[in-house]
Amino acid sequence: VGLSVGLEYKMYGISAKYETLAGNWLIENHKVSQVSLPVFIKYGSKFYEPQRFIYFGAAYNYNIMLSKTERVDFTEELRNIDLSSDMLNKSNISAFAGFNYMFFHIQAEYVFGNFLSKNLQEEFPDGNSVRTFEGQPQNIIMIKTGLAFPLNSWTSRKWYAIETWLRRLLK
Repeated sequence: VGLSVGLEYKMYGISAKYETLAGNWLIENHKVSQVSLPVFIKYGSKFYEPQRFIYFGAAYNYNIMLSKTERVDFTEELRNIDLSSDMLNKSNISAFAGFNYMFFHIQAEYVFGNFLSKNLQEEFPDGNSVRTFEGQPQNIIMIKTGLAFPLNSWTSRKWYAIETWLRRLLK
């Protein structure tokens, strides 16, 4: 059993497909960039050397930037839009569980709430208003994969072993 703290950059998003009054489809992808501070517990027998373990924990996610990609069904053209920071919640919390083997990991993550601001209100010239992201999905579950490089002697030993194997293979 071990305890770990890390720093991670994440980019994930949600998609929505809308039908317009003219019968066309509009597809929107909202993507957020985050810096995350995960704290997790590792469990495995002798996990230091093989770097094979299961883990679970939580992360504080600080949302940095929000962008949107739009596409209409009658064109292949994508339109990228950088959105203002008031459309974005400052932070959110997530819980996760996963499996790590050497450099590779697979993880299930549950994001509490959403990164889009439910309180954002857009005013129209006729005096009406709408909460732009009120209908967006909350409490998202994601499956993700990634690479993890431990900051200890294990990484340098494995890298040296891989490099030596490649040199022998290419001779």
